[in-house]
Amino acid sequence: MVSESSCNISGSASGGSVPSAAAACASEAWQDILLCSLQGLQDVEACWAQAEESSGSGRPAAALAAAEALVAFRRWAAAATAFAQPELHVNKLPEAALGKLHDTAWAMLHSGRGDAAKGELSHWREAFAACCLMCCTIWVFAAVTEAEVPVEPADLPLLPRALKRLDLGLIVAGPEGPGSDALLAAAEQLSNGLAMAAQGGGEEDGQQSTKRRRREEVPQLSVSVQRPARELPRGEALGLEHFLLHHLSVRSPVVLRGGCEAWPAVARWAQPAFWRDSALGHRFVPVEMDYWMSEGFRLMSLREFLRHCCDAEVLDRPLPGLSGGGYLAQHALLDQIPSLAADVPTPDLALCGPKGELLRQIFFGPRGTVTPLHHDPYENIFCQVVGAKYLRLYPPAESHRLYARHAQDTLSNNSAMEPADLLEGEVSGSYTDRFPEFLKAAFVDVILEPGDQLYLPRGWWHYVKSLSMSISVAFHFN
Repeated sequence: MVSESSCNISGSASGGSVPSAAAACASEAWQDILLCSLQGLQDVEACWAQAEESSGSGRPAAALAAAEALVAFRRWAAAATAFAQPELHVNKLPEAALGKLHDTAWAMLHSGRGDAAKGELSHWREAFAACCLMCCTIWVFAAVTEAEVPVEPADLPLLPRALKRLDLGLIVAGPEGPGSDALLAAAEQLSNGLAMAAQGGGEEDGQQSTKRRRREEVPQLSVSVQRPARELPRGEALGLEHFLLHHLSVRSPVVLRGGCEAWPAVARWAQPAFWRDSALGHRFVPVEMDYWMSEGFRLMSLREFLRHCCDAEVLDRPLPGLSGGGYLAQHALLDQIPSLAADVPTPDLALCGPKGELLRQIFFGPRGTVTPLHHDPYENIFCQVVGAKYLRLYPPAESHRLYARHAQDTLSNNSAMEPADLLEGEVSGSYTDRFPEFLKAAFVDVILEPGDQLYLPRGWWHYVKSLSMSISVAFHFN
């Protein structure tokens, strides 16, 4: 679960000092963000009205829970736009109503009520998005007035905190629901303003150390390919008909060397400055702290996450744990930050599924991250953008030798073998006595370099290890 404290604005913690450059940024963005928020709230309420009309069972519970906060926010916004007495508007923030809505929506979204409540949960996601819009607008206004606002937790200045809340809204509520356009627009405007403020104020935030490191001298982890997967050499195209007949229809993996080497991302995303020095660096993403979810996720700015990856790159050994101390895994970053999508055009091979059912996920992490042996219920065009990864693939026919977890297990599509890092387990001899059948299983393996693509068929078991700091994009379809 992504950890996020309530937006309750009661308490004694300081809202944090706001640099003058950031205050100027807030002043320019304030009116536009307010208009974005009001439009987003209107879209959410229209959706609830439509749901009420079509169901005939009254207003959704989320709409009833949000009513008090919406009224209080609109009353405050009408007064705040006048700027007659800004200190009074800060004192009259609808903190109680917003805090209550945030806590209620968050609790409902994490109640584990399952498929039966999907329609209801979508309305709670909409309520959470509305709450994020209102909180962001209030905090930007507080930055404009340079008022000291008691906001909990006081871990960030007001503007980065506002952007963090917008990104949380996008992550939790998704990019396609009502209110998402407002979240996207406000996040883009605020991140651009923060980037300009950082440049104007000479902000370094400890990031310049990544410029001084000679990362080209850092060797990647050494792994040998034992049973090479079928591949097409660089420069040889894979026709769509050939792919359909000889790979997709029979679920046979194939590697396309250089299949995506012309993507802008292959050159741009490999530069630390691309993530650190632009507006992207101010955006917040859910970083997986542990594959098995015992530690959940942590919301980190991309600048902070990049620093984590670069720091890990120069260590003698990778950081411990499957997630290497923090891994941005299986995240829809291209939906959260749509401007990135232009750098990674969808491969033709990934357009073989029904329209609208393509899922794009980013895997971004330090050297040494591991995705344990598992299988997925969808086809995958896996594209390596930055760094190198080792992948090992087992066909479904070998499932009986791979020690699948119990069907009732939350991660039933994973292998139960320990250690979960196959390369580590093989070197240590850990599987000889406990999992002897595994050593008999047939597989193919490959090392993907920047610009390479892999067709990973549905149902094939696979294990993945990053040999260096790495960014991959997976296109899932059925």
